[in-house]
Amino acid sequence: MNESSEWQEWIEKYKPVTDSDGSPRFFETYGEEFEFVKSHDFHFIWTETESEGQSWLRLGYHKVNRMGYYITTVPWTEDDGGFDMYDGYIMGEGRYDWEEADEEEEEDEEN
Repeated sequence: MNESSEWQEWIEKYKPVTDSDGSPRFFETYGEEFEFVKSHDFHFIWTETESEGQSWLRLGYHKVNRMGYYITTVPWTEDDGGFDMYDGYIMGEGRYDWEEADEEEEEDEEN
């Protein structure tokens, strides 16, 4: 993600889990890291997605165009829907919980 003032504001507000160097920890979309992400309430999860060469940080769990996840120590709320990040701006649309995501995946597989 972009090192913009919005990115810094997001870090200060939501306090993401960090690496040993203090930077926000980026979690993979597979394996043990993904299982760790899934063990959290979706209000603490943010998904970094990529579309047309641009990065987006989205509230909650997303599968389409996902690059990876961030976990925060402060949850987002429904009121945070306007806090969007597009190459430095957070995007609030399309939040999911794990159960809804699994149901959507099952529906896609049936079609």
